[in-house]
Amino acid sequence: MNLSTVQKSMPLSLVRALCLLVSIVQLSILPAAASTEIYDRDHLVSIQRSDVPGGEIVTNKTTWIVVHGWNASRTSSNITNLASAIRMSRPNDQVLTLDWSKLADTGYLAPCLAAANIVPVATWAAPVLQAYGFQPSNLNLVGHSFGAYVVDEIAKRMPSKVRSLVALDPAANVCPTAFDPVSSNEVNFARDAIWSWAFHSSSAGNEYVPVRAHEAFIVDSGLISNLAHSAVVDLFAYMIMHQSDQFSLYFGLDDLLDDAYGPWVLDLYSSYFLSDDSVRGYEAIIYDHPNGINPTQVQYVPTVPGLSTSILPRTQDSEFAGILCEASDAAHGNSGISSISINGLRLPNDASTGTNTATCRVVTWLQPGVNTFEIVAADGFFQRSLTTNILSITRSSVASTNSPLIKIGKSNAAEDTLTIEIGGPLAGSAALEFSTDLINWNKIETSASVPVLSTGTDTAGPYGIYYGSSKLTIPKTSLDVIPKTFYRAKLN
Repeated sequence: MNLSTVQKSMPLSLVRALCLLVSIVQLSILPAAASTEIYDRDHLVSIQRSDVPGGEIVTNKTTWIVVHGWNASRTSSNITNLASAIRMSRPNDQVLTLDWSKLADTGYLAPCLAAANIVPVATWAAPVLQAYGFQPSNLNLVGHSFGAYVVDEIAKRMPSKVRSLVALDPAANVCPTAFDPVSSNEVNFARDAIWSWAFHSSSAGNEYVPVRAHEAFIVDSGLISNLAHSAVVDLFAYMIMHQSDQFSLYFGLDDLLDDAYGPWVLDLYSSYFLSDDSVRGYEAIIYDHPNGINPTQVQYVPTVPGLSTSILPRTQDSEFAGILCEASDAAHGNSGISSISINGLRLPNDASTGTNTATCRVVTWLQPGVNTFEIVAADGFFQRSLTTNILSITRSSVASTNSPLIKIGKSNAAEDTLTIEIGGPLAGSAALEFSTDLINWNKIETSASVPVLSTGTDTAGPYGIYYGSSKLTIPKTSLDVIPKTFYRAKLN
């Protein structure tokens, strides 16, 4: 049966029903045996490896399936470029291409004939992938134009959500009688994938469907519609291959797979291409170079937290310094602060909700020379939204082995113990001294074990950051001194 011939002789209202029947009768599933290609009986649709040409298809690897759109094929230059970029970006993964060009190549005057084949192709592909042994959680689907609808229809027919889905300028709703992606929520990327992205780049694309992804982006290249519609594939390939590029940074495949929103306030932008309805729900606008290859700017409203920090005291001979922090989400999303850390060590009591403020007060031991502290506040919802402050203080004097540990303690006649709050670089023993006037100190012929400061200590070296303080507690019966005098501890 020649499907294209039959389609041309029938009303459009019957085409879709015919194609569904063909998908059951004609697009028969091959046995799930090791193969270099999966195809239907009449070779209207096939799936083959792109990362290893002629290689055997396996199911025990993270797998990417790239699907072309209308009047294209797996050998179209932008599709081969994208498949190659995925392969180089994720060299341990498997990259497949699904070719449905015999059903999609219907000429520029007959898009409805191609649109009517979207569901039959997906109806064939989904059970084939399952029969072959693929788990949905191991599949990542990338589709362009009509191919974006093919991948969603495949995902919708899997027993559970696929791992990820990328829709590159899903096609305009030109043939609602053949395939209507808008009404009745036919296409919904976020519903059918654990995580999804959608890019809207032209009037040839649909402005309503992309906002049904977890994150949606407008791509503005200034190109005419048909060129912009095709160029978005090359743009995505460029971004995943150039993660050091400041404008590609948030669009790598690792970012896609981390299931986390980017550093932008959601749903702030609306579609605006010629003939578009103004549809709100886009996270950012990517401005593409007219060559259609690389981004030149990414416009978005950031969610980075506000963070203020200070060090007290700032005198150069201080052995200790206090770091004060205050962070809020700056009203971007009102999701609060998830954490504050210093030099990679998370602080206690460092979170806040809503518009509340998270604060921190820490005591740090200073080593001789320059001491640098990196304080990072993370937004409570957008985990990649971080604000970093760098503080430094220089200690000019050499550390003394008998320097005071920290505060002076005062005994209390009503208590049976003497407690001195301490902090310092090392655990060990401390010699005690007392004074009645805070000027003349007398040594007590006793030493006490200094407890290890276990909260947030840096064990990599002799100096570290100490969050809070510990306490040195000594029974008064061991002290032959007058009550209600002052005490201090010195390292032995």
